[in-house]
Amino acid sequence: MTLPGWTDKELLSYIDLHSRTERALLHIDHINRLLELAGRPRISGGGFYALHYEEAAPLIAEARRTNSGIVAPESRLPGSGPSVVERRRRRGMQAR
Repeated sequence: MTLPGWTDKELLSYIDLHSRTERALLHIDHINRLLELAGRPRISGGGFYALHYEEAAPLIAEARRTNSGIVAPESRLPGSGPSVVERRRRRGMQAR
């Protein structure tokens, strides 16, 4: 499951950025999508889990490598506007 209006490519960027934060909490659905894209089995559970960069980086790299960097066609819903990642990129915001 990707976030509504996000492509898989945007989700990977989000995970890359968010995994570098102190808490690095990601929802299990997003972790499982990362695992699927990296060709790994899903994990069970619910809620939020810490996925720090040291663990996330190899999975992100594998997902990008095996999917040629273009993971999924545009899945944005009409009228949904730019994603959070795009808005931050436009404003030049950096990870905290």
